[in-house]
Parts: sequence; structure tokens; C-alpha cells
Amino acid sequence: MRTVVPVVIACVLWAAWMSAACAQEADSALPGWLIKAATLESKIAEAEAATDRTEEAKTRLIELYRKALSNIQAAKDNAASAATFRRTAERAPAEVQAIRAALAPDAAAEPMVDFDAVADTPLIALEERLQKEQAALAAAEARRADLEARLVTLQQRPEAISQRLTEATQQREEASAQLQTPTTDDSSPVFAQAQKWVMETRYVALSTETTMLEQELSTLPLRTRLLEARLDKEVANVDSIGERIRVLDELLDRKRRQAAEQATTEAEQTQRELEGMHPVLVALSAENAALSRDVNDITQRLQAQDLVRQNLEQLAERLSADYQDARETLESGEVTDDLGRILLQQFDALPDLRPFTQNDQLRRTDIADLNVRRLKYRAEARRIADAEATVERLARELPADADTEAQKAKLLELVQQRQALLDKALEVNSLYLGKLRELDRAEQALLATAAEYDAYLDEQLPWLRNAKPMRLEDLRAMPSELSMRLAAADLSGLPRLIGQQLAGSPALWLAVIAAGALLLRRRAIIAAIESVAARIGKPTTDRMGHTLRVLGLTLLLAAPLPLLLAVVGWQLQVDSGATDLSAALGLALTRVALHLSILFSLGAICLPHGLAAVHFRWPERSLKLLRSQLRVFVWPFAAAVLIVDVALGIDQAETGGTLAKLGLLL
Repeated sequence: MRTVVPVVIACVLWAAWMSAACAQEADSALPGWLIKAATLESKIAEAEAATDRTEEAKTRLIELYRKALSNIQAAKDNAASAATFRRTAERAPAEVQAIRAALAPDAAAEPMVDFDAVADTPLIALEERLQKEQAALAAAEARRADLEARLVTLQQRPEAISQRLTEATQQREEASAQLQTPTTDDSSPVFAQAQKWVMETRYVALSTETTMLEQELSTLPLRTRLLEARLDKEVANVDSIGERIRVLDELLDRKRRQAAEQATTEAEQTQRELEGMHPVLVALSAENAALSRDVNDITQRLQAQDLVRQNLEQLAERLSADYQDARETLESGEVTDDLGRILLQQFDALPDLRPFTQNDQLRRTDIADLNVRRLKYRAEARRIADAEATVERLARELPADADTEAQKAKLLELVQQRQALLDKALEVNSLYLGKLRELDRAEQALLATAAEYDAYLDEQLPWLRNAKPMRLEDLRAMPSELSMRLAAADLSGLPRLIGQQLAGSPALWLAVIAAGALLLRRRAIIAAIESVAARIGKPTTDRMGHTLRVLGLTLLLAAPLPLLLAVVGWQLQVDSGATDLSAALGLALTRVALHLSILFSLGAICLPHGLAAVHFRWPERSLKLLRSQLRVFVWPFAAAVLIVDVALGIDQAETGGTLAKLGLLL
């Protein structure tokens, strides 16, 4: 305490000296002929006390004096700011050099050097040190955020400085011209003198402002370098503290695991020793063993939650950086074809949000269960807080014999063990509950960033070209490009691979049998559809069931080929020996099967005496046109889907290349 007071006094005196030095430097920057602030203050006092003027005249005069006084203060502030910029620029090179030297790889200290958190440190001491380090990390991160914001502001200053410098220079010239113009005002000499002081102080204020702006602009590169160096120093500090926290977390987790395992071992050993004794002792020892296992189980899960949270935070940070870069690039207005392709890849790489939603539901269940456990543990801890009274209550069930005192001693040991286990359970549950909530916050932040980035890409991607326009040179180069892609994808081995994958597939043979049966029964199915037509439209025979039956028969007519393609495509994708080409072909076949099932079903609906004609009462003319258009459209569309999907599958980096573009043109 004796050393603190002199230090505080010295700091106060130093601050006062610096303030006085800055004020003296600001005063010396003003011209000697300029009216002094003290003179203006005395003039204001005189004007307020004067009785020979009207209130309106007094108010106007005082306003002029105060305006001049304000101009003087602005001039002093400008001069002080210019001096600060100059001093900062003078010491910036040395400070930057010192910071860079301290951050050099050969000079940087290891995060754990001179750190007293070693493996044999008690658990309580480690927890206290961890709390201190976490507080230091929060403060360091706040300083880093402040430096980052200041650096952004500094990088935006040149434009604002240039604009204001032009305005201030023009205003100074206008003020100079006003000073040189003789006044024609018929007001009293006092008012004329006050107006002159206003113009003179305004001129000086504008002059010092231009000097200050020029000084700020000229020293901007040095001050930016200094701020960047300080930011790098703070980032290194944050990383160092983070590394210390990581080591502490590992040590704490290891010690908690060891303590939990030791408590479980002791509780189970006590349970084994008490086997065959009085049921009260056996039941209490079993409850202690079960509680110790619960504590051990939660302790083992603590570190896993930290790892999951760290992964989520890293993913959220990456997505946020990608989002920020995309916005800045698009807002700059300078975009190329590569930008659309890169953003499309990032769009495809966005995390699927459904697993996170499921995890959120499971976590809510865990949190609710932990809250119930905590309530139960607290109630029991209060109930057995008095160990002696608890032993007396339990001892009532013991038989009155010679071993009663020994059994009471065992009971006391078990109750004390129970108290320690409950304390540990409450501590571990609180830790685990906190980690679950931290994980929830990290996941919600990730979901918010992903959703915002997804919405932004949805809005921007339709207007961005993700590939160059197709040219004649691309068509000429397509055969060589396609042969190279197929060779890289092992086209020569594709037939053999397909044969191996499909030959022993029970699903494929079932699909072949089902498709063959449907094809053999095609005429019978059509006849069944037409036979229902006679019953439609008659009140005595028309039923909703007839329409549903015809709908089912219509879908069966469209099923054979889509069924075969879907099964083949599915088999090519799920087989363990699938290659990129076979997987791409399988995915393409499943998509072709989906489209063909829709188109074939529409064609079957439009059959004469079919669902559309008889049940929906569509005009025959429209049905004929639809049938003819479907016959023209189906196979080119299926071929285009197949080409595009296969091209995308074997050349995702280039969005399918020229082959995919040709497929889209189909």
C-alpha cells in the first residue's frame, strides 16, 4: 500500500505535466496578435454587467464574444491534434521496430514459458488461474476489437481528410478576404471590434485546421503502420492467452477425469466390502457407486463438448470471412466469371442445417435432464447436510447388537462419501450445463451466419455468370477435353465395373422382373383403364374409387423404365467399389428416372379413354397436342439431363465444362 500511493501521485503529476505541455504547445501555435481567451472572458463579464445597452444588444455582443472564444478553443484543439500527429509519427518507427522485433519467430516466447500451471498444481489453483486467464482473454479480445475498428476508421480517413481539407482551405480564403475588406457597418466601435475578433479567430481556426489536416494526412502511413503493429501484437497476445487456456483446460480435464475415476473406484470398492452386511449399508453404498459412475460419465463428456464447440466456432468464423469477402467483392463492382464459380462452390459447401436442428433438440433434452438432476442433488445435499443427524436417522433401521457402533461408523463414512459425491456431481453438472449453453450459442451463431450467407447467395448467384460464354474454340477443343476427362475417370473400366456391381444385385433382378411383368401386362392395363370409362359420368355407377383405380393403373404404365433406371443408378452410387464416373452416372440415372417417371405418367394420363379424357374431361384436341409434344420433348430432355449430370459429376471444378453447356442447350 505504501508503494501504491507514490505511484498514483507520480502518474497524476505526469498526466498534469503532459496536459500543461500540450496546452502550452497549442498556445504557442497561435499568432501573437490574436486576441487572448482571457480577454474575451473579461469582455463577456463586462457585457453581462453593463446597464447601458438593451438586452438584445447585450445578447448579440455576448454571442459575438462567445463565438470568438469558441474559435480560439477550436484553434487550440487543432494545434494540439497536429502536435499529437507529429509526435506519434516521430516515435512510430522505433515503436513499430520494437513490436516487430518482439513478434519475430526467434524472439517470441513460448506460450507456457514462466507459467506456473504445471501438472502437479492443485485442481482449485488451476481453476482460479483459468478464470484469471479467461478474464485476461476477454480484455485482450476487447482491445483487439477496438484496434481493428480504429484501423478500419483510419483506412477510411484519406477521402474524408481530402474533402474537408478542400472545404477548409476555401473557407480560409474567404475568411482572409473578409478580413481585408473594410467594414461598412454603422454599428458602435464595440460591436465592430467584436466582429473583427470573430473574423480573425475564425481565420486562425481554419488555418490551424488545414495545418492539422495536412499533418494528419502526411503522417497517416506511419500511424497506420503503428496501429497495424499494435494490432498484430494484440492478436499475438490473444493467441498466447488462448494457448495457455487450452493447456489449462487439458490439465483440468485430466485432473477431473482422474478424480472422477478415483471416486468411482473407491465407491465400488466400498460397495464390494459391504456386500452381505445390513441392507441399509448395502443400499447406501450402491447409491454412492451409481452416483460416482454418473459423475464419471459426465466428466468424460466435458472435453468432447469443447471440441465440438471449437469446430463450430472455426466453421462460423470461416463462413463469416467468406461472407464478408463476397460482399466486399460484389460491392466493389469489379467482378469476373471466376467469382460466380467460386461463390457457387461456396454455396454448395454451406453446411446442411438439418443435423444442427436435430442436435439442438437433443441438447435441449440434455439441459432439461441436467436441470432435473441438479434439483434432485441439491435437495438431497440439503437433506444430508448434517452427517451426524443423517446417521442417527438411518441407524434406526439397524439391529440393536454389539456391532451397532461399528455399523454407525460405516454409515458415517458412507454419508460423508455421499456428501462429497453430491458436491462433485453438482460441480460437474454445472460445468457441463455451461458447456452445453456455450455450444448452443456457438451453434446458433453458426446457423445465423450460414442462413444469412445462404440468403445472400440466393439473391446474388442468379445474376452472376459462373462460366465463360461458349465459343467456337470450345467446341473444337471439346473432343480432346472430353477424352481427357473420361480417361481420368477410367472410362475403359466402366463396363466391367458396372457388370460387377449389377450382376449380383438382387434389387436389380427384382426390378427387371417387375418391369418385364409390367411390360407384358401393358395391353391388359390399358384395357382395364378403358373398361372403367363406361362407368364414369353415370350417377348409378360413377365412384371416386374408379378414378383412384385408374390413377394407380396409369402410374403402373409409366413405371417400367424409370424403375429400372432408378435401381441401376442407386446401385451404382451405393456400391463400395464405385468410382467418380460410376457414381456420377448413377446420380444422373436416378435423376433421369425421376424426370421420366413424371413425363411418362403425364403421357399415360393423356391416353385415349384415360384419366384426363374421361375423368378430368380434358378436350381431345388439347390431349392430342400434349401427346405429340411429349413424344418430341421426352427423349431430348432425358438426354440433356443425363449429359449435364454426368459432365458435372466428372468435372465439378469447371461446372461441367463445354459438355454441360451443350447439354443445357438441348
